[in-house]
Amino acid sequence: MKPIHSIATAVNHLNPHRIPFEIEDFVEEIMHADQRGVLRSTQSELYFYMHLLGHLPRYLSAYIPSDDYTALMDAFWVGCDAAGLLPKQTQFGDLRYSMELLNRESVVLLVESIAHYTKTPRFKRRSYDDRYQTKKNRKSLDTYMNWVLRRYSNTLVVRIDLWYLKENLHLISAHDAFRDRNAFLSLISKHNVFDHLIGFAWAMEQGRDRGYHTHFVFCFNGSERRNGSGIGNLIGKLWSKLTVGKGWYFNCNSWEHVEKFERAGKRGVGRIYRNNPTELENARRTLSYLAEPEKEGQHIRIRPGGARAFSKGQTKWLAAGY
Repeated sequence: MKPIHSIATAVNHLNPHRIPFEIEDFVEEIMHADQRGVLRSTQSELYFYMHLLGHLPRYLSAYIPSDDYTALMDAFWVGCDAAGLLPKQTQFGDLRYSMELLNRESVVLLVESIAHYTKTPRFKRRSYDDRYQTKKNRKSLDTYMNWVLRRYSNTLVVRIDLWYLKENLHLISAHDAFRDRNAFLSLISKHNVFDHLIGFAWAMEQGRDRGYHTHFVFCFNGSERRNGSGIGNLIGKLWSKLTVGKGWYFNCNSWEHVEKFERAGKRGVGRIYRNNPTELENARRTLSYLAEPEKEGQHIRIRPGGARAFSKGQTKWLAAGY
């Protein structure tokens, strides 16, 4: 049995950014071993046992019953539950108790339960449902933005990506990221940098390198607002201030970025005129990136129960149906 001080060390060095990816990798290793017919070999059982001996407290620290998880992470929780290792809470005492129950027999049960679950219709259906929802989001976004871009003679389109600095990723849990995202959304109706906003959309993602990050598109009445680069920088600084310096941004409206796409005839941000079909099509393609089905590995692994990862904004006149 692993010494208690080692368990404490593991728990005290949690990295919420890395844990969901490690859990998904672990489940995929089980699936591959099952496909190769070596899942129940002595070598595989020993490997999975030794792996969990070093990582189980970290993995269990990510479990909150009310949160939503990916199919792969759900498979892990199903295995832990079947093996009697799933704690009711994630306090230190519960994690230590789970470790005391960890032995070769419980690991075999956990692994076999995961392998069985990943072959069920419920597990396989999740991947289909996720792809369907992404395509549905893309169609909805395309319709919405097409309407917004044709509302006025010209629209100032500002695209900005918000994330956390790499050196701060280990400090950011799922609940931290969604709390910060919600706080940022609340600023849109309050801060004057968003004056004359006529529509916006956002998509939140989670990547191995970037962690939680959100792509935003803001559309302003082009007759009232100019200088998309300046607006983008102001929005980015709002995010940095809100996250107390933990977050940073990429301004897709920077002069260098816009000029590069302008030369290639693919500029989709900045001032877009509704009577220019090429500009409208470029903008549509740029904005569709927020709900791109082909973006692999960027899906949200953990989210607070019921929290959204994609939405279109509603200004007052949009909500009123004008």
